[in-house]
Amino acid sequence: MELSRDSTPAQILRDMFALRDRLMSPGSTSGHQGERARQGLSGPPPDGARVNTQEIMRARYGDLLLLVKDLTEVERECCRLRYGTVVGVETHEALRRAGDVLEGDGEVVVDAKPKDLDGVPMDGWVRVRGPRSRYPSFGEIARETGLTARQVQRHLEDARSKIETAKRWRLFASAQESRYT
Repeated sequence: MELSRDSTPAQILRDMFALRDRLMSPGSTSGHQGERARQGLSGPPPDGARVNTQEIMRARYGDLLLLVKDLTEVERECCRLRYGTVVGVETHEALRRAGDVLEGDGEVVVDAKPKDLDGVPMDGWVRVRGPRSRYPSFGEIARETGLTARQVQRHLEDARSKIETAKRWRLFASAQESRYT
């Protein structure tokens, strides 16, 4: 994910922890790499150019770390427990614009002509059902950290606020820099 005005602190934290996990895990020759090798596509491209994806991921991870540098140790731990782990998968239902539903997203249309609370059809909208990740609750994090659920909630609010402020400063600085170059 590129940092944008629409990036939420929660997205930033999820991306940061996902990148950290990818960088810390050993490489694998199974899956995509193995299939490419079986097809004879492994090795350098014919033009000799190579993209160092590890270096790109390390640079992106470093950028995200700069956004969380002002968090306290307790805020970091609460964020790690909340956004760095998935405790399960749950089924959800939501309204989506009909044009935003793509095959292969994992969501299925359960009502092609949903109605609002007054029973009026909602043209252009569909109701979908699908899986989504379930992150630990404040209570689950509290049991692990020895804090109360309210303290966990407050630490997470403070952390998200600090990240949002850092993000805005970063975007402002980038805009100023690009203005003068």
